Amino acid sequence: MKTFTLATVALLLAPAAFAQTAAPQSLSALIAGLEAKGYKVLDVDLEGSWMEVDAINTDGRPVELIVDARTGEITHEGVDD
Repeated sequence: MKTFTLATVALLLAPAAFAQTAAPQSLSALIAGLEAKGYKVLDVDLEGSWMEVDAINTDGRPVELIVDARTGEITHEGVDD
């Protein structure tokens, strides 16, 4: 019976745990995070939950980054034309 009760509680609490997402970071915090990784940020286009960033990477090459606006994680880095 205890197993059933614990399982029931876990199922009831699970939606609340999944509903919690990271709060969006401020634009200045996102830029600071990229600069801390060695990028020189040139331009930022915020597109809802992600942003497109034109930057110079640590090798001095122009790149386009796709960044998760909530976490600051770089999800894609490509050559910027």
